[in-house]
Amino acid sequence: MIIHKHPHFIIVNKPSGTSTHASPGDGAPNVVDLLKADYPLLQPLTRLDNGASGLLLLSLNSQFTKHMKFISKSYLAKVFGCPKPTHGFIEKPLLTKKFGTDIKRTQEAYSHYRVLKTEAETSSILVRIETGRHHQIRRHLRNIGTPIVGDFRHGHKEKNLAYQEKIGEKLRLMLQCYRLVFSHQGKIYRFKLAKEF
Repeated sequence: MIIHKHPHFIIVNKPSGTSTHASPGDGAPNVVDLLKADYPLLQPLTRLDNGASGLLLLSLNSQFTKHMKFISKSYLAKVFGCPKPTHGFIEKPLLTKKFGTDIKRTQEAYSHYRVLKTEAETSSILVRIETGRHHQIRRHLRNIGTPIVGDFRHGHKEKNLAYQEKIGEKLRLMLQCYRLVFSHQGKIYRFKLAKEF
């Protein structure tokens, strides 16, 4: 799970089906609890949905948390259909809940996308986000007519069920945090995974 250790942070390759941290009603194993014994001050600086996979950045001390700056976060998604145009910028505000409350608010949200390859029913897309709203990529890609494969919450239920039957196995959310770039104390750190889809 841990792919890089540093005195100030660790990088984890989170598998699908594992949560980033504990949350009410979520009984799935989570990264923070699994690593807490070895890293008691662990704090996630990025988060991924339970069904998503890929890179997570976790801080080991408050100074790193305070001074670290994100440069870019890039994701791979397998979607139904192919967006037109095949590359673009999504600027669509999203209704979100303030963390830990039932207060709803509308927040600006910005995503860049580019199609990497297309198949009969699906496309693989590279997405780079400027903002990190709740389920931003999933909601933005649905809004342009190309929901993520395996997204039963924001996606296309009937297409997911048909695709699941076609491949003969349970679908997972086809979303991977593929690349992270950030800086700390004047140094730039880059981490990248092999593409899953």
